[in-house]
Amino acid sequence: MKQHIGPFVMFALGLFAPIQATALALGFLVVIDVITGVWASVKAGQRVTSDRFGRTVTKSLVYLTAIFVAHVAELYVFEDLVPITKVVAGFVGSTELLSIYENLTRISGMDFRKLVIEKLRPPQREKEDRGE
Repeated sequence: MKQHIGPFVMFALGLFAPIQATALALGFLVVIDVITGVWASVKAGQRVTSDRFGRTVTKSLVYLTAIFVAHVAELYVFEDLVPITKVVAGFVGSTELLSIYENLTRISGMDFRKLVIEKLRPPQREKEDRGE
């Protein structure tokens, strides 16, 4: 039995090496979500419990499993025709970014979406500059 574990581990590492950066990036987003979520809860006077952290661990495992399954499906079912790993990673990343946004809104009381849009919008020119 022990002699079969080494080759299996090497196979798994080789299979999932191409999505290492994706998994790390999503893990980073989960960590940021946890930090901002705890911060928002403390600011709101809510208790931070082990049950809530347990949900984070479960969520992380589900995310990683979804990425791994998508990667295997992309390699062996879709034969690289459909970038399903990137699609799944995009959905997971979007979900985490939305959660981080909601946490930041709870922490600051500001609508970060409006703030970002205002910062990205080009400055309004005076009417004289436009010839009006």
